[in-house]
Amino acid sequence: MNVLEITLESEPVDFGKWRLYPIGDPHLDAAATDRKRLEQYIAHIAADPHAIWICVGDLLDGTSPHHRWFEVQAVDRDILLNMDHYISYALLELEAVFAPLRNTPGVMLQGNHDLRQGGTLWSGLAWELARRIGAQYGGDECLIRISASTRETRGNSIWVCHAFHGAGGGLLPGGKINRHVRDMSQLCDADIYVRGHVHDSMCRIQPIYSTNIKGKARLQTRYRAFITAPAFWPTRKEGLNNYASRKGYPPTDPGLVYLECWNPNGGARNHDGKIYRQECPF
Repeated sequence: MNVLEITLESEPVDFGKWRLYPIGDPHLDAAATDRKRLEQYIAHIAADPHAIWICVGDLLDGTSPHHRWFEVQAVDRDILLNMDHYISYALLELEAVFAPLRNTPGVMLQGNHDLRQGGTLWSGLAWELARRIGAQYGGDECLIRISASTRETRGNSIWVCHAFHGAGGGLLPGGKINRHVRDMSQLCDADIYVRGHVHDSMCRIQPIYSTNIKGKARLQTRYRAFITAPAFWPTRKEGLNNYASRKGYPPTDPGLVYLECWNPNGGARNHDGKIYRQECPF
């Protein structure tokens, strides 16, 4: 597991907050991918001076029919015989899409589609894209220590985030949520858990209760958030059949959500390090 660190300045006193934006499963080379919406979302993140982003991988689809750049059913052959050309072209396209985030702290992970056997497995695709846009590379999973402070206050707040592309799935949202909650309780101790893979936008903020160690015993509340980023690949598109069509999957939630994290040292009234779910205005 990789361990990373991000330090940022949160919003001024009376706010003391920062925002975490998940970027889910671009599958940029798939013909069904909504590239315009992805670019609009990235522009929104880049315009926020208090943003952190995490891309959970599956940058490319790699082996699907109805490919954006190559002939249908010829993708596997093209990858095998022309790996350098395929990866080089894909990186140019990905770099153009993610370029606005060069000045925004972020982490790039790899997903299962970025590790297709006989395809992009040995290309270092996610690592190279991270290098080109100045992001940190998280590998398959990572723990990120996020240190947020304001110019007007002393000290900072520390947040721990666990990011992983994800695994499994399910026809209905319940199974996806249950797997995420299980990961949260069994894998590691963090404040925020970020996932992708299931192409279904979900966010849940859950209080965890404890008590103080010193002084009179009092109830203490700590908030944990888990967020699953949607893909930019609609479940259905006219004229195209895809994996969701073959499996009979129902529509998923395409909502673009992010977390707003209040800095308890930032002077915000009535806030003690809580996490809030927010939605993008498009």
